Amino acid sequence: MKEVDLSNPDVVRYVVKRFGLRMNKKLGQNFLIRHAVVDDIADAAGIGEGDPVLEIGPGIGTLTQALAETGAAATAVELDDHLLPVLDKTLEHYDNVRVVHGDIRRTLWKSFIRPIRLCIIWFPSTGAVCECGRLTWGLRKVKRISGPM
Repeated sequence: MKEVDLSNPDVVRYVVKRFGLRMNKKLGQNFLIRHAVVDDIADAAGIGEGDPVLEIGPGIGTLTQALAETGAAATAVELDDHLLPVLDKTLEHYDNVRVVHGDIRRTLWKSFIRPIRLCIIWFPSTGAVCECGRLTWGLRKVKRISGPM
């Protein structure tokens, strides 16, 4: 399914230029540009066909693409309005990806009907990736895994 590798630095530069994107430091935006890192995260997740996965802050969809390639049912929650048309384009070939616009701290939990097998949050300032096993939704759980709000 992958037509373009979103972890390729040249592709990232093209997407940023084509959509006129600017990084929003307030939102901690950085884009993954190392294919090996993206593959390592997706491989370490141990997910497969149909596994429900939640990604918070998908950016241009780099990690989302890798998660979709595993066959997982990925839901990506993005706060930045400017990234929605980008995600619509970069992930248009994936029927197993759903993009939700909103703040994960305020998103209606009813939109996540079933338990999530894996939740991935990347903290760009430290480079840390937080993986959470099976989650049953509740705001308290999100606060615990994402730090102070």
